[in-house]
Amino acid sequence: MNCKQFLDLFVKTLVFNIITAVSIIFIVLATNVLPVLGRKHVELPNDLSILKEVQFFTIGNHGSWFLVATFFVWAYLWLAFTKTKHFGPTTESRLIPVYKVFIKCFH
Repeated sequence: MNCKQFLDLFVKTLVFNIITAVSIIFIVLATNVLPVLGRKHVELPNDLSILKEVQFFTIGNHGSWFLVATFFVWAYLWLAFTKTKHFGPTTESRLIPVYKVFIKCFH
């Protein structure tokens, strides 16, 4: 592996794996914590009661976790029961994408 290939691999790993994961974690935490912090207090209180409130809102409730679990089960079943392979059109780089088809809608 020469230097150019190593740098290409490093940049792809950094951009697609590390920065993406860190961004997702940061955005999720920020969207959960910032509204709670801004709702009651302009500045942080001396006691830790705000942390309990942030923890409660970050974890979610039963309804939201039920929807997440339902989505995961649906996605798993959709992937598990797809048997028929369908080949897509050839791309400009001469690759042929392979799709798994659950219900064939078009001929």
